[in-house]
Amino acid sequence: MSDASSSGVSGSPIKGGVSKRAESGLRYMMVEEARRRCASMFEAYASCTSTTFFLAVPWSCRGDLDALNACLHRYTTDAVLDEYKRRWIAAGAPSDFKEALKKVASS
Repeated sequence: MSDASSSGVSGSPIKGGVSKRAESGLRYMMVEEARRRCASMFEAYASCTSTTFFLAVPWSCRGDLDALNACLHRYTTDAVLDEYKRRWIAAGAPSDFKEALKKVASS
């Protein structure tokens, strides 16, 4: 029989003091923040794809897609996730998960 606390299943603590559930929520917040910060690049790429013949999109919109990918990568690295985890732990890993995530993301 497997011990749930050692496997990191079902919100149990894992390395660094952050549960799997909390890490999943922090990752979600990180991605949402990246989407918010890269919104103008999403719009530029969407605009390019909507005005370009679909077979030419890979060539015509490559610059916009590269800029979008670079922007998303800047805000979704392991280092950024580690910073979210650090802030989560500094906040005392609160049990009010949704409210705590909002505070961690805004700090």
